[in-house]
Amino acid sequence: MKRSITRLLLGMLLAAASVGGAAASQHEGEAEVQPKEWDQAAVAGLADKLQHSFDALRADARNRPPEPLGSGQSEYIERYQDTLRSAEDECRRLKLGVEGGKARDDTLKTFERIDELRRDADEDARRLFLAKATIEKIQANRAELEDLRLYYTGKVDETPSLAGPSKDD
Repeated sequence: MKRSITRLLLGMLLAAASVGGAAASQHEGEAEVQPKEWDQAAVAGLADKLQHSFDALRADARNRPPEPLGSGQSEYIERYQDTLRSAEDECRRLKLGVEGGKARDDTLKTFERIDELRRDADEDARRLFLAKATIEKIQANRAELEDLRLYYTGKVDETPSLAGPSKDD
């Protein structure tokens, strides 16, 4: 009995190792994606553009008409505005850092924070009824972030874009 259990476990370990090896060899054939060549001025310009984009989204959120009582939208809009403000601040920080001579490795954490805040803002926005014009601004903001992402990862984010309800539909 002990011997058959040992053989079974050994067989499972060998099977797991061969699956892991096959997966590793699959990834070996893929070329590693390299970030775009670092350009201080271009990255600072993209960070500035992104900062203004977040500011415009926050202005849209501030200028929304008041939500009806009991709609549950006020909590989401407040959180959405806070997230956009934080993203705007991080973009300003990134721009100033790059203009001050910081390189990709020095600013990567700030970029990652901006990306995280953009995802959070998308989640909050999905819960809101937004005008089509605002949804278009969100999509433009995401495109700007993708331009910046190329300098950090070389990859494009494949996460689906915002497809929340629209007041105009």
